[in-house]
Amino acid sequence: MTSKPELATCTNCGRDDCRLAGRVKPLPGYTTFPFSCWRHTFKRERIRAYLSHPIRGAKGAAATHEDMEVNNHRAIEFAARVRAEFPSLDLYVPAEHDEFVLRAYENGYLCERGILAVDKIILADRDILIVYSPDSYIGGGVKVEIEEAQRLHKPIAFTTDSMQPIQSILESFIR
Repeated sequence: MTSKPELATCTNCGRDDCRLAGRVKPLPGYTTFPFSCWRHTFKRERIRAYLSHPIRGAKGAAATHEDMEVNNHRAIEFAARVRAEFPSLDLYVPAEHDEFVLRAYENGYLCERGILAVDKIILADRDILIVYSPDSYIGGGVKVEIEEAQRLHKPIAFTTDSMQPIQSILESFIR
């Protein structure tokens, strides 16, 4: 009879059901962290960020398809500036993948709750959250992502357009 490995609490997300924590060898270009759950056993050496941004904006449920396209375009432009300023940052931007999400939502294949659940899964695999609010508006979806980042103890940078909050959080993250 083989014994089960000891359970350990993940230092990244707080899960306490990890049976592989610190027991898996890394692939080339990846590192392992002790007591990381299977979701976090392999971490890229680059800092991975999630860019939270408004999609509907202040109009909320009344936002039109065009409103959402404008908001997504602004987020994509901002993300391009972030990538130019911090080329080693691995940045996930929901707006860059929103065509599928919008079409699936409009046709009843996805609901807001499901979309946010997937966003939270993606956020869990990121190191930091960057909140981009160009009009200083924090909508429902962004609030959910902030709350999830706080629950996971992830550093959060808030910005309306400046790179300084991102620079500060990256510097503190690297220390």
